[in-house]
Amino acid sequence: ATHQYHFVNEGYASFEDFLARFHSEARKQVRKERRIVAESGLDVRVKTGAELSSADWDAIRAFYLDTCARKGSPAYLDDAFFDVARETLSSRVVAVLAYDGRRPVAATLNFEKGRHLYGRYWGASDAYQMLHFELCYYRLIERAIAKGMTRFEAGAQGEHKIKRGLLPRVVHS
Repeated sequence: ATHQYHFVNEGYASFEDFLARFHSEARKQVRKERRIVAESGLDVRVKTGAELSSADWDAIRAFYLDTCARKGSPAYLDDAFFDVARETLSSRVVAVLAYDGRRPVAATLNFEKGRHLYGRYWGASDAYQMLHFELCYYRLIERAIAKGMTRFEAGAQGEHKIKRGLLPRVVHS
């Protein structure tokens, strides 16, 4: 057994409703992080698989490979995976991308199944302050709430996720 960090939707009506359960300082911190991204000049968009352009898919693939290279981990998702995901998993794909003008500069690739959302792959062309939290957590929590999903699994690693409302859960893989 190991653990991952999950958002569990307790019937929240909105992201603000979700934030209401945080202590005052934590609420302020999340709002500050989101404000930094909102004021960065980047255009952040949530897109489904059908809405992703070829350039978006190419950027997601490049970000994934770059993240693997920087972390020294093997890139186990090959080009065929991205082609298959685009062709056959498109209805389950949810990507959150940040654009500088028309150029994608960061993205996260996620999958929906039933009432669950699974966060998986992140990458960026440069270091952008607080962008990781916005793309990997906040926008996806908003989506889970808006769609009435019961759970968003943000993956393993990182106690920093607890401060952002993602709680550790024991998982068996």
